[in-house]
Amino acid sequence: MALSPDYITAAEAAAYLRIDDTVDDVELGLWVTAASRLIDSRCNRQFGLAAAPVARIYRQRPFYSPQYGLWLLDIDDVQTTTGFLVNGVAYASSGAILLPDDAPDLSVPWTTIGFPVQPADSYPGAPSTYALTLRPGWTTIPTQVKAACKLQVKFWADLRDKGGDVQTGMTRLEKGVAQSLAGLVRRRPVG
Repeated sequence: MALSPDYITAAEAAAYLRIDDTVDDVELGLWVTAASRLIDSRCNRQFGLAAAPVARIYRQRPFYSPQYGLWLLDIDDVQTTTGFLVNGVAYASSGAILLPDDAPDLSVPWTTIGFPVQPADSYPGAPSTYALTLRPGWTTIPTQVKAACKLQVKFWADLRDKGGDVQTGMTRLEKGVAQSLAGLVRRRPVG
């Protein structure tokens, strides 16, 4: 799976719309891609998975959480620790902790990394920099995202069939679709 895939195929969209010919396949493919990217934008995340670990630099200053007793740093969504490095050290040996603790049990990604010791700045006021090598993304696309993609494509198909301006409608998610994604929205993009 790619890092920013289409969340359904044109064939899945056609089946959902009960279209049994190939006349609309190109248009459906465009709508699927457009809906997938609008979902990414709405959620401040993507739901694919990088093919291999990639190096990422995080320049935010960690904040202390009394609840966890850790210095926390928001990171990209991660669902696997394979190839995960923290400043060049294997995650398992780094002393860092991925949060939330129950992410694997809930089939959601870790979104934060915690450090038990306050990170030291190279000089006072220096920006904190963390080099993480990780495999960002979700190991499986959530059913909720696939359903939202189908609903958005249906909205555009209905708009087209009623003689509406689909081009203008492609700049935003339909209100009900956006609301259906509420539980998957990150408060802000990471990076």
